[in-house]
Amino acid sequence: MRIFPRLVLAALFLAALLPVHAADPVRISEPGVFSYQLPAGWISIVMPRTYPMAVEKSSAGKTEQAKAVISVTTAAAGGDLVNWCAQAMQQNKAQFAALGAQVGQLEPFIPATGAIGYRAPIDLSVHGKALHYIMYFFDGGDGRKITVTCVCPAADIAHYAPLFESTMKTFLPQ
Repeated sequence: MRIFPRLVLAALFLAALLPVHAADPVRISEPGVFSYQLPAGWISIVMPRTYPMAVEKSSAGKTEQAKAVISVTTAAAGGDLVNWCAQAMQQNKAQFAALGAQVGQLEPFIPATGAIGYRAPIDLSVHGKALHYIMYFFDGGDGRKITVTCVCPAADIAHYAPLFESTMKTFLPQ
């Protein structure tokens, strides 16, 4: 989970440079791992050694930038989901402590697909930018756990939180 924040930050700043993943304009999926509904107006991109991620771009100024990102990572992990989530959140608290992160409570989350999951918010500031994360955790089966990270500028929580929630309601671990 230590590489995770770097991937999200890289996606936020490099999204304009990456190719659009056009395999499915409506759902983002990685066969055998997950799928979810792409938010309207968003694009799917692929960074090296990652799963496809959803990005909303802004054309403000001279360059395009990512306004918000939804990314997925997996980890080989046995045991039940709630214990793995608690351990992952403890690691996040320790990892983000130097950034003054505020890590919220882990709570159950059940998408419309019937999968059982958990979610927790994290607020922190990186390079002077206040960011809001909502992390969703799911059991991917076969000894694999799935983490979905939704991130946006903290100032835009009111806009993105319902969008992240509705998107994650379509999440299907496979």
